[in-house]
Amino acid sequence: LIVYVLLPLFKMMRAYQLPVLFGLFLLLQVIFLLNLFVNDGTPFEAKIPQAFRIYTWMFYCLLGGIMKCFMDRIPSVKIWFVLSVLVLNAIFQYLLTPGMNDIRCEYFYSSMVVVACCVIVFKYISQFSYERESLRRIISELSSVFLPVFTIHIFMINPVFDMVQPYVGLFTRPISWPIVAFLSILISVILMHIKYVNSLIRL
Repeated sequence: LIVYVLLPLFKMMRAYQLPVLFGLFLLLQVIFLLNLFVNDGTPFEAKIPQAFRIYTWMFYCLLGGIMKCFMDRIPSVKIWFVLSVLVLNAIFQYLLTPGMNDIRCEYFYSSMVVVACCVIVFKYISQFSYERESLRRIISELSSVFLPVFTIHIFMINPVFDMVQPYVGLFTRPISWPIVAFLSILISVILMHIKYVNSLIRL
């Protein structure tokens, strides 16, 4: 909501969006290093509630908008390249997790590796042929459960992580998140088929 409130300001400053984006990127790299090296048992950003890390959310909001303007100039990517980047990102987070003293991925959002990963995944998705009826149906169904998934996944994280971590240790994140996503979507789809409930949670 805070980001939405700030959007008119950024629209008026359209000519300065690239410098602002670059400035936010540099700020995020400093914050990531603070998360990694300047902590007392917890990441630096743990002192800031996630909702108020506006610098991160404004960066990704501007990045998406600017990418849309230059999408045709970004080279196309293949699925093997996307998978390779995702694996490298998982290895990156796996190696640095001990220094972060926290297994949650939110403290990696500001890292250069995660930013590059997001750009590549976003570019790959933009290449889909949206003329296909099956793809449009999948997007429509997943979009309709966005609100319940967003709400439910918060309550799924700790139980799933606690269940998985004793068996896999530092591999907790890459193994837990698909489980969290699957359970959140499954529960949301069930809720969407309950009369009256679906009218409350459908976007």
